Amino acid sequence: MAGFSIIASMSLSQDIKHKAVELGFDLLGVTDAAPIDAEQAEIYAQWLNSGYAGQMDYMHRNLQKRLNPARLFENAQSVIVVGLNYTPPKHKPEPPDMTAPSGRIAVYAQYEDYHSFIKERLRKLVDFIKSIAGSGVKSKICVDSVPLAERPLAVRAGLGFIGKNHMLINPELGCRIFLGEIVTDLKLLPDEPIAGGCATCHKCLDACPTGALRSDGQFDAELCINYLTIEYKGQIPRGLVEKIGDRLFGCEECIDICPYQQNAPTCKNKQFKFYHDRARIDLQEVLGLDAEAFEDKFGEFPIKRLDLEGLKRNARICLANMFSLIFISSPHPSVKSNKIWFSTRQIADIFLFDERIENPDGLPVIFVFLDEFVVVWSILVLVVVVFVLEHYVQADLPIANIHIPLVGFDQFTGGKENDTGMATQVLVAVLDEF
Repeated sequence: MAGFSIIASMSLSQDIKHKAVELGFDLLGVTDAAPIDAEQAEIYAQWLNSGYAGQMDYMHRNLQKRLNPARLFENAQSVIVVGLNYTPPKHKPEPPDMTAPSGRIAVYAQYEDYHSFIKERLRKLVDFIKSIAGSGVKSKICVDSVPLAERPLAVRAGLGFIGKNHMLINPELGCRIFLGEIVTDLKLLPDEPIAGGCATCHKCLDACPTGALRSDGQFDAELCINYLTIEYKGQIPRGLVEKIGDRLFGCEECIDICPYQQNAPTCKNKQFKFYHDRARIDLQEVLGLDAEAFEDKFGEFPIKRLDLEGLKRNARICLANMFSLIFISSPHPSVKSNKIWFSTRQIADIFLFDERIENPDGLPVIFVFLDEFVVVWSILVLVVVVFVLEHYVQADLPIANIHIPLVGFDQFTGGKENDTGMATQVLVAVLDEF
């Protein structure tokens, strides 16, 4: 493309920004198509070499294109970066259904698929650019599917700064921002980066459940619950299972705790559909889905990125984190040496990893979910224990010798202390899976 004068370039950039706002974007900035700076490139290379990308092999591919947008096509001159705020509308959350165990869904996945939404509007923006700059303008639209270091480019285009949570943070909009790019051979006047930073704040590091946000500034994706529940293929390492809690898809602790996010405005684009009823999903329903039902239910949502087996794996983990195991063993011939252990992790090993705990005397393994505050379950456990000891060991065991440390479940029930429905449903769901 022939170069434009500075005045013409400024006018064109302003016209493009006005159109972007009209299309529903919250932010638009322009930078040149030069490679990202050497410091950022070195940080990225170190991150890859340290193995912190986990199974995301695609992060290693097309590295030169990722770091240098000019390599995406010949004579690329500028990168237009748009941002869409996805902070959800404020509403009073409905109390969870206490008769059905459910898993949490990350906020971004409660919207319609952002890839399609942003691409459609970027196409309209490209059409507008051609209408005012000439039909010969060459452009390439990028929304996650193209190798591009979009956050460093967004910083260079003046959309924000990269925080300690490794998210792009805009001082006014917070860190719930979807990004999209148009790489073009149109030479536009670049915007200046904006000031901002986290200073001494480290709330996101403290809030991270697994330590994925390291104190040295690195991000270990292999420990990140968002990565584990969405990107990771196969059985999630047992040491991380318990930390997932009831997160069925994604984790946003480092976003929710960010001070910049606390007063962020809600998404103003009314065309970007948000479904607040997707905040939690019935785990038993997930486990009962087949491929067709999965596509029907999640085909237009980001959850489709995770295949059905991966979603079922996550559902089993959520269930395993909702109950505890009664393990009865007789390590010694003496009846009085029988011990009873209750452990969420032991049942997780059985339920998730299909490993049977060694039981030298052949006594049965009984698993029962215990609500911390439901007395009826405690009574049931005592009855079961006595029954097992009488019929399998054929000896009496004083109740005083039975030690039952109850495992809390109030975090999954919203603190309700008088509801056995959830406990029953969790047990039923787990039994169905065996």
